[in-house]
Amino acid sequence: QFLHYSVEDGGEFHTPLRGIPRGSALSPLLAAFHMTETDNVFSRNRHVTYARYMDDFLILSPTRWHLRRAVSTLNRHFAQAGFEQHPDKTFIGRVEKGFDWMGFWFTEKGCDGVAPRALQNFTDRLRRLYERVRQWPEDLRLRRMAGYVRAWRRWSSFAQMGSVQTCGTDVAGDVVDLCHVMVGTVAVALVQRIRCPRPIVNVIGVR
Repeated sequence: QFLHYSVEDGGEFHTPLRGIPRGSALSPLLAAFHMTETDNVFSRNRHVTYARYMDDFLILSPTRWHLRRAVSTLNRHFAQAGFEQHPDKTFIGRVEKGFDWMGFWFTEKGCDGVAPRALQNFTDRLRRLYERVRQWPEDLRLRRMAGYVRAWRRWSSFAQMGSVQTCGTDVAGDVVDLCHVMVGTVAVALVQRIRCPRPIVNVIGVR
């Protein structure tokens, strides 16, 4: 049941030849197994700040040259493990323009709250939940929806715990604190503090 699963696409069901089901307990285990050496390599790199949660990577660098070298190293590790970057989840840009990582929005001033994408996902899921339970008795319906809203508010409150500071100060150290708070011992997030007046960010998703 962990390796063979069906995916619906346009009303048709098929069994993917690669990958595992979303939410499978194998995901953190396989990520830790394949990415431990990658984490160790980047933890020794004094020129970049690196963090990872499962298959979401974050690299901060003061220069494009160091960023290119880091991305090249990461791609080499991907190739050795048989991974590839997800084209729709790869972003390169300046921190000052803001970026979405793990559902939170970061700028040079720090964690600036929940990302617009995550807010839209919350609205869409709440609407779908209502459609599923609209025929339930009112007290059960309200209890179910209130439970979802409370859980989401607990998650979104983590945005207050992240604080990425730049403009000549330590960069991105606290972005990893957010990872630890959110996922506890499951997170694999390593960071080296750097000085960076105009940091560059690379956010990578793996498929």
